[in-house]
Amino acid sequence: EIRVRRISATLFIAAAAGAIVVAKTNLHEIAAGVSGENIWTGDVKNPRDPARQAGGSSGGSAAAVASGCVPLAEGTDSGGSVRIPASHCGIVGMKPSFGRIPFEFMASQYDWMTSHGPLSRSVEDAALFVSICQGPDPRDLQAVLPRLDLGTLADRPGATRRLALSSDLGCYRVDPDVSANLRACADAFASAGYVIEEVDLGWTVEFATAWWSYWDVFMAANFGQHLEQFETEMHPTVVQ
Repeated sequence: EIRVRRISATLFIAAAAGAIVVAKTNLHEIAAGVSGENIWTGDVKNPRDPARQAGGSSGGSAAAVASGCVPLAEGTDSGGSVRIPASHCGIVGMKPSFGRIPFEFMASQYDWMTSHGPLSRSVEDAALFVSICQGPDPRDLQAVLPRLDLGTLADRPGATRRLALSSDLGCYRVDPDVSANLRACADAFASAGYVIEEVDLGWTVEFATAWWSYWDVFMAANFGQHLEQFETEMHPTVVQ
Protein backbone atom coordinates (compact mmCIF):
# COMPACT_ATOMS: atom_id res chain seq x y z
CA GLU A 1 0.00 0.00 0.00
CA ILE A 2 2.83 2.41 0.83
CA ARG A 3 4.50 1.74 -2.51
CA VAL A 4 1.31 2.37 -4.45
CA ARG A 5 0.74 5.66 -2.70
CA ARG A 6 4.25 6.82 -3.64
CA ILE A 7 3.89 6.07 -7.36
CA SER A 8 3.34 9.22 -9.39
CA ALA A 9 0.11 10.07 -11.18
CA THR A 10 1.98 9.55 -14.44
CA LEU A 11 2.73 5.92 -13.63
CA PHE A 12 -0.86 5.34 -12.53
CA ILE A 13 -2.00 6.61 -15.95
CA ALA A 14 0.56 4.48 -17.77
CA ALA A 15 -0.41 1.36 -15.79
CA ALA A 16 -4.07 1.97 -16.57
CA ALA A 17 -3.13 2.06 -20.27
CA GLY A 18 -1.47 -1.36 -20.00
CA ALA A 19 2.11 -0.52 -19.05
CA ILE A 20 3.87 -2.98 -16.74
CA VAL A 21 5.81 -1.12 -14.05
CA VAL A 22 8.72 -3.37 -13.08
CA ALA A 23 11.03 -1.35 -10.83
CA LYS A 24 12.00 1.84 -9.09
CA THR A 25 15.41 2.89 -10.40
CA ASN A 26 18.37 4.48 -8.67
CA LEU A 27 19.05 8.22 -8.94
CA HIS A 28 21.19 11.05 -7.65
CA GLU A 29 20.50 11.58 -3.94
CA ILE A 30 17.02 13.20 -3.63
CA ALA A 31 17.30 14.14 -7.32
CA ALA A 32 19.61 17.01 -6.36
CA GLY A 33 22.48 16.62 -8.82
CA VAL A 34 23.62 15.62 -12.28
CA SER A 35 26.23 12.91 -11.64
CA GLY A 36 24.14 10.00 -10.31
CA GLU A 37 26.07 9.86 -7.04
CA ASN A 38 24.13 8.34 -4.15
CA ILE A 39 25.83 7.41 -0.88
CA TRP A 40 22.69 5.59 0.30
CA THR A 41 22.19 3.17 -2.59
CA GLY A 42 25.45 3.37 -4.52
CA ASP A 43 26.35 5.45 -7.55
CA VAL A 44 24.59 4.93 -10.88
CA LYS A 45 26.95 3.40 -13.46
CA ASN A 46 26.82 4.04 -17.18
CA PRO A 47 25.91 0.74 -18.93
CA ARG A 48 28.02 1.67 -21.95
CA ASP A 49 31.10 2.14 -19.75
CA PRO A 50 30.75 1.40 -16.00
CA ALA A 51 33.77 3.59 -15.29
CA ARG A 52 31.72 6.60 -16.37
CA GLN A 53 28.67 8.30 -14.90
CA ALA A 54 25.15 7.78 -16.19
CA GLY A 55 24.27 11.39 -15.43
CA GLY A 56 21.49 12.61 -13.21
CA SER A 57 19.36 13.02 -11.58
CA SER A 58 17.30 10.30 -13.31
CA GLY A 59 20.42 8.27 -14.10
CA GLY A 60 18.97 4.90 -13.14
CA SER A 61 16.08 5.35 -15.55
CA ALA A 62 18.48 6.17 -18.39
CA ALA A 63 20.76 3.25 -17.52
CA ALA A 64 17.83 0.83 -17.44
CA VAL A 65 16.71 1.95 -20.91
CA ALA A 66 20.20 2.09 -22.44
CA SER A 67 21.06 -1.40 -21.15
CA GLY A 68 17.85 -2.91 -22.55
CA CYS A 69 16.29 -3.72 -19.17
CA VAL A 70 13.17 -1.75 -20.10
CA PRO A 71 11.98 -0.05 -23.30
CA LEU A 72 10.74 3.10 -21.57
CA ALA A 73 11.29 4.85 -18.25
CA GLU A 74 10.00 7.91 -16.46
CA GLY A 75 12.26 10.68 -15.24
CA THR A 76 11.75 14.05 -13.59
CA ASP A 77 13.42 17.17 -14.95
CA SER A 78 13.85 20.57 -13.31
CA GLY A 79 17.20 21.66 -14.71
CA GLY A 80 18.18 18.71 -16.89
CA SER A 81 17.45 15.57 -14.86
CA VAL A 82 15.98 13.76 -17.89
CA ARG A 83 18.03 15.37 -20.64
CA ILE A 84 21.44 15.01 -18.95
CA PRO A 85 21.29 11.23 -18.33
CA ALA A 86 19.81 10.75 -21.80
CA SER A 87 22.84 12.49 -23.30
CA HIS A 88 25.26 10.53 -21.08
CA CYS A 89 23.71 7.18 -22.04
CA GLY A 90 23.03 7.88 -25.70
CA ILE A 91 19.23 7.61 -25.67
CA VAL A 92 16.20 9.87 -26.18
CA GLY A 93 15.25 12.21 -23.34
CA MET A 94 12.58 14.90 -23.36
CA LYS A 95 11.34 17.53 -20.94
CA PRO A 96 7.78 18.31 -22.10
CA SER A 97 6.31 21.79 -21.93
CA PHE A 98 5.24 22.81 -18.43
CA GLY A 99 1.66 21.70 -17.77
CA ARG A 100 1.71 18.94 -20.38
CA ILE A 101 2.16 15.95 -18.01
CA PRO A 102 0.74 15.86 -14.46
CA PHE A 103 3.27 16.33 -11.68
CA GLU A 104 1.70 16.07 -8.27
CA PHE A 105 3.93 14.49 -5.67
CA MET A 106 6.10 17.40 -4.52
CA ALA A 107 5.08 19.30 -1.39
CA SER A 108 4.12 22.37 -3.43
CA GLN A 109 1.66 22.41 -6.33
CA TYR A 110 3.19 25.69 -7.48
CA ASP A 111 6.53 24.48 -8.79
CA TRP A 112 7.12 26.00 -12.24
CA MET A 113 10.34 24.07 -12.94
CA THR A 114 9.66 20.36 -12.74
CA SER A 115 8.17 18.04 -15.33
CA HIS A 116 7.90 14.31 -15.84
CA GLY A 117 9.52 13.19 -19.07
CA PRO A 118 10.26 10.02 -21.04
CA LEU A 119 13.58 8.21 -21.44
CA SER A 120 13.52 5.81 -24.37
CA ARG A 121 15.52 4.32 -27.22
CA SER A 122 13.37 5.92 -29.95
CA VAL A 123 11.44 9.12 -30.60
CA GLU A 124 8.37 6.99 -31.28
CA ASP A 125 8.48 5.51 -27.77
CA ALA A 126 8.92 8.98 -26.26
CA ALA A 127 5.87 10.17 -28.21
CA LEU A 128 3.92 7.15 -26.93
CA PHE A 129 4.78 8.14 -23.34
CA VAL A 130 3.57 11.71 -23.89
CA SER A 131 0.42 10.58 -25.71
CA ILE A 132 -0.62 8.33 -22.83
CA CYS A 133 0.53 10.36 -19.82
CA GLN A 134 -0.42 13.90 -20.83
CA GLY A 135 -3.05 15.87 -18.90
CA PRO A 136 -5.26 17.60 -18.00
CA ASP A 137 -5.50 15.76 -14.69
CA PRO A 138 -7.34 16.69 -11.46
CA ARG A 139 -4.30 15.67 -9.38
CA ASP A 140 -2.27 18.57 -10.79
CA LEU A 141 -4.04 21.90 -11.05
CA GLN A 142 -1.31 23.18 -13.39
CA ALA A 143 -1.60 20.36 -15.96
CA VAL A 144 -3.93 22.41 -18.12
CA LEU A 145 -2.60 22.17 -21.67
CA PRO A 146 -5.06 20.62 -24.14
CA ARG A 147 -4.16 17.10 -25.24
CA LEU A 148 -1.96 16.71 -28.30
CA ASP A 149 -2.79 14.23 -31.03
CA LEU A 150 0.79 13.23 -31.79
CA GLY A 151 -0.39 11.01 -34.62
CA THR A 152 -1.15 14.12 -36.68
CA LEU A 153 2.27 15.70 -36.26
CA ALA A 154 4.18 13.52 -38.72
CA ASP A 155 4.10 14.61 -42.36
CA ARG A 156 2.03 17.61 -43.32
CA PRO A 157 2.36 18.28 -47.07
CA GLY A 158 3.47 21.84 -47.72
CA ALA A 159 4.07 22.67 -44.07
CA THR A 160 7.29 24.44 -43.09
CA ARG A 161 8.90 22.83 -40.07
CA ARG A 162 11.19 25.17 -38.15
CA LEU A 163 13.70 24.42 -35.42
CA ALA A 164 15.46 26.97 -33.24
CA LEU A 165 19.13 26.21 -32.55
CA SER A 166 21.37 27.56 -29.81
CA SER A 167 24.76 25.89 -29.54
CA ASP A 168 25.68 27.28 -26.10
CA LEU A 169 22.49 28.81 -24.61
CA GLY A 170 24.33 32.12 -24.70
CA CYS A 171 26.71 31.64 -21.79
CA TYR A 172 27.94 28.05 -21.48
CA ARG A 173 31.23 26.43 -22.51
CA VAL A 174 30.57 23.45 -24.79
CA ASP A 175 32.93 20.57 -25.50
CA PRO A 176 34.02 20.63 -29.19
CA ASP A 177 32.83 17.04 -29.75
CA VAL A 178 29.39 17.88 -28.37
CA SER A 179 29.20 21.00 -30.53
CA ALA A 180 30.21 19.05 -33.64
CA ASN A 181 27.60 16.38 -32.93
CA LEU A 182 24.92 19.05 -32.47
CA ARG A 183 25.84 20.62 -35.79
CA ALA A 184 25.71 17.23 -37.51
CA CYS A 185 22.21 16.67 -36.11
CA ALA A 186 21.12 20.11 -37.32
CA ASP A 187 22.48 19.33 -40.80
CA ALA A 188 20.52 16.07 -40.82
CA PHE A 189 17.31 17.94 -39.97
CA ALA A 190 18.05 20.51 -42.68
CA SER A 191 18.55 17.71 -45.22
CA ALA A 192 15.14 16.34 -44.18
CA GLY A 193 13.49 19.67 -45.03
CA TYR A 194 13.52 21.52 -41.73
CA VAL A 195 14.38 25.20 -41.54
CA ILE A 196 17.11 25.67 -38.92
CA GLU A 197 17.17 29.12 -37.33
CA GLU A 198 20.11 30.14 -35.13
CA VAL A 199 18.79 32.06 -32.13
CA ASP A 200 20.41 34.24 -29.48
CA LEU A 201 18.65 33.64 -26.19
CA GLY A 202 20.32 36.61 -24.54
CA TRP A 203 21.21 34.53 -21.50
CA THR A 204 24.19 35.62 -19.41
CA VAL A 205 26.27 34.19 -16.58
CA GLU A 206 24.17 36.29 -14.21
CA PHE A 207 21.05 34.61 -15.56
CA ALA A 208 22.51 31.16 -14.86
CA THR A 209 23.59 32.22 -11.37
CA ALA A 210 20.07 33.46 -10.62
CA TRP A 211 18.69 30.07 -11.64
CA TRP A 212 20.95 28.34 -9.12
CA SER A 213 19.72 30.68 -6.40
CA TYR A 214 16.15 29.71 -7.30
CA TRP A 215 17.17 26.04 -7.19
CA ASP A 216 18.65 26.47 -3.70
CA VAL A 217 15.37 27.96 -2.43
CA PHE A 218 13.43 25.15 -4.13
CA MET A 219 15.54 22.47 -2.44
CA ALA A 220 15.40 24.16 0.97
CA ALA A 221 11.62 24.54 0.77
CA ASN A 222 11.02 20.90 -0.17
CA PHE A 223 13.74 19.08 1.80
CA GLY A 224 15.21 21.49 4.34
CA GLN A 225 13.25 19.88 7.17
CA HIS A 226 15.46 16.77 6.87
CA LEU A 227 18.78 18.58 7.17
CA GLU A 228 19.12 18.60 10.96
CA GLN A 229 18.52 14.86 11.27
CA PHE A 230 20.45 13.61 8.25
CA GLU A 231 23.12 16.22 7.50
CA THR A 232 26.04 13.98 8.50
CA GLU A 233 24.77 11.20 6.23
CA MET A 234 24.00 13.29 3.15
CA HIS A 235 26.21 14.05 0.17
CA PRO A 236 28.11 17.35 0.74
CA THR A 237 26.66 18.98 -2.39
CA VAL A 238 23.13 18.15 -1.23
CA VAL A 239 23.84 19.66 2.17
CA GLN A 240 25.21 22.77 0.49
